[in-house]
Amino acid sequence: APATEEEKQMLRQFAPRAATDQERDRWLIKNARVLNDKARGVFMDMGPMDQYRVMFEGDLKEARDLVEILYGRVKRFLDMEQQLRGMSHGNGEKKEVKKKEPSKKLQELSKQIAHSMANPEYQEVPESERRTAGVNQELEVKKPILEGTVKGVGGVIEAMFKKYALAKGERVQVVAETKDLWKVTGERTIPKAQVNKGWKWVIKGADEEAKKKAEEDAKKKEALEKKRQEEEQKEAEEEAKKKEGGKDAKKKDKEKAKKSDEKEKGKEKAKEKEKA
Repeated sequence: APATEEEKQMLRQFAPRAATDQERDRWLIKNARVLNDKARGVFMDMGPMDQYRVMFEGDLKEARDLVEILYGRVKRFLDMEQQLRGMSHGNGEKKEVKKKEPSKKLQELSKQIAHSMANPEYQEVPESERRTAGVNQELEVKKPILEGTVKGVGGVIEAMFKKYALAKGERVQVVAETKDLWKVTGERTIPKAQVNKGWKWVIKGADEEAKKKAEEDAKKKEALEKKRQEEEQKEAEEEAKKKEGGKDAKKKDKEKAKKSDEKEKGKEKAKEKEKA
């Protein structure tokens, strides 16, 4: 029997389609606070169909493992598609599709594979096991430093932290833009509002100019500090001289008073002799 109208409606609701760039960008902006760099990178690496399956369930909530949640959304959507297709091709009766549960060993293996795909680790092959002679270091061409000349499409952005699926200090070129996002190489997006908070523009020559200014400021600061120390030393020396001068004056006054006392005593002795 053909599918009922209710089943057709459900099929249309869960019919997969490719997410548009506008839908993807709006979803990223709405979930920017929750998404971490790892989850954002996984989402951006998905195809448009899987991105739609993720967005179908709405906004994300804060969780410990967002990557697992993203893959879980895709799996639930695919399961629903399969169940609805089974219902539509049957006899019109809604039969529950029983799926054989995978073994614990297979589930654990699936988790390990998903984790390895999300966190790849690359190890250098020992020289004795290499099939080629390796890379000739002398022939390697040094990549030019990525710098821009504009702030906008065609310009260069540098990540100030490990964010936006970029490493700290990594630079990328802006290839397009939306109202709220810069689209950069590698099919990644960066919120415009986080300029100088999570990323900054890299303008050719700006680093040298900033370095030169920093050196000049450091020299000025050093000169001011030296002048301050010299003035403090000069004041300390003058204060010491004043104290030393005060001590000398007191000493002279004391000696003068002593001589005056001796003179008075001499006069008194002379008078006593005259009387005698």
